[in-house]
Amino acid sequence: MAVVVRYVSKSGDIIERFLGIQHVPNTTSLALKKALLELQLIFVALSRCCKGLEDFFDDVKEIANLSSSSCRRKDILLDKHKEILLSKIKKGEMPTGRGENQETSLCRPGDTRWGSHYTTLCRIESMWDAAIEILRIVEYDSRNPTKAGGYVHKMETFSFVFHMKMMLRLLRMTNDVSLLLQKKEQNIVQAISLVTDVRALLVNWRDHGWDSLLEDVKSFCIENEIIIPSMDTMVTKWGRTIKGGNYAVTTDHFYRVDTFYVAMDSIITEFDHRFNEASSEVI
Repeated sequence: MAVVVRYVSKSGDIIERFLGIQHVPNTTSLALKKALLELQLIFVALSRCCKGLEDFFDDVKEIANLSSSSCRRKDILLDKHKEILLSKIKKGEMPTGRGENQETSLCRPGDTRWGSHYTTLCRIESMWDAAIEILRIVEYDSRNPTKAGGYVHKMETFSFVFHMKMMLRLLRMTNDVSLLLQKKEQNIVQAISLVTDVRALLVNWRDHGWDSLLEDVKSFCIENEIIIPSMDTMVTKWGRTIKGGNYAVTTDHFYRVDTFYVAMDSIITEFDHRFNEASSEVI
């Protein structure tokens, strides 16, 4: 199925935009609709590849919502972030210069834009202390029960930090493709070349990036006084019984094989599905 958008501009001109070629199992209206809805949802497919990632992004959305759902909360978040930045600058722990440490706030990620998830995670990482503080304030000040306190506990875990750091690196690699595909004017040759380069980068990181990722996660945990579990400890796989020990794996295996490799294999497969050799040659 060739996907082309045809519309009328503000000046009254009829414009057509070629979006891509999508494989469909059949040409029923239901199949075509499903293909259209899933065309650019690589990120959604990735987030559903394992339970840990799906839960992580659900938590990220709620954290962003709770932290920025009102002007008052946004103001408190910015004030706390500014206080923390000034304190770190005075201690020499934060670089200064043009474009550094600009005011910002958490934004809510959207399913169809990879960049929105990247921006949200970047801001959670950079505003870590302020985000935790605003969640504590929300929990303390709310007249009605909230889940803010629970999200503080979730953020202060090795699991949350691991998923955050992994997805930040992954999205940083794919961000250029995301931005390029959103431009009004497309250089098809450049786009296909970039997709090929990004895929090679992802494969290389999948094969050789585990050690550097783990060190980055541990460093962040140490800096923020988050407990680092022993990689040799036995844990239970998601949704599996531990009876007889058949589904118990080491912590290292859970994060390296069941999370990191699964996520990388998923996004590489999605790249190959959406930017396969046949459609690339036609383009």
